[in-house]
Amino acid sequence: MQRRYEDELNLFVWMRIVWKRRYLVALTVAASVISTAVYTLRLPNLYESSAVITPVGSKDKGSKGLSLFSQQLGGVAGIAIPAPSSSTEITNLLNSLILREKIIKKYALLPVLVGEDDARAAGGDEGLRLWDALRALDAIVRVSSSAEDNTISITAEFHDPREAARIVDHFLNALTEQMTGEAKRVALANIGHLERQLSATSDPLIRQKIYNMIAEQVETSLMAEVKENYAFKIIDPPRVPDRKTGPKRVKMLAMSFFVSLAAAVMLAFILEYIRIKSLEAGKEI
Repeated sequence: MQRRYEDELNLFVWMRIVWKRRYLVALTVAASVISTAVYTLRLPNLYESSAVITPVGSKDKGSKGLSLFSQQLGGVAGIAIPAPSSSTEITNLLNSLILREKIIKKYALLPVLVGEDDARAAGGDEGLRLWDALRALDAIVRVSSSAEDNTISITAEFHDPREAARIVDHFLNALTEQMTGEAKRVALANIGHLERQLSATSDPLIRQKIYNMIAEQVETSLMAEVKENYAFKIIDPPRVPDRKTGPKRVKMLAMSFFVSLAAAVMLAFILEYIRIKSLEAGKEI
């Protein structure tokens, strides 16, 4: 009972201290909330667009044929056996600087990401502006993968809803070009090595197998060029968003209110403690 009475007494003392410094608390909270409100109102609305893709497993007969042929000959030097595209490979490619640099240059995103009035633009320093654009793109675009569903999500958050959807579309187009271009490069390199193997052997059975492999690599190269979903399949294409996703103005105001209230109460306690210590020393403030 005595303990409860002491707790209630302490709570009463604390409330008296806060009430005594109520104007300080009110002014601190009001200043913080108003400042936060002005700041959030100056922030542009953000819109989010996203796409979901899934890797397409390699069903290329040429890859299997090359592997068997290489095993039969004890390994054919210089022939690359293409592996199926994985979520990790595609995710790493989407996050790579080389792909993002290509996107910025091909689709002329420098003015969109860093603006035309930038001081570096006036100085003509394209290299520094490119780094600024890469950092801006890193803040705008998020790439995430789900191992359980074997899917990859590409999300762009931007103040222009149409531009957000276009940025995601740029990533999909660049990813398609990069992966199909690499598949064609590997196929053409394999054709060159197979042709050299062809000129180095006179065995009719081996020559026939090499001819078959060359035909399959030509087919792989053509498929990479004309097939729409060669490396990955688009499950959900990007759309222009109709509602903003940020900034969370109400949440920011609520956070500002509670943080400033706690800080103001703490300040009131500190001032009261200083006043009491001064009184004890005979120096009232």
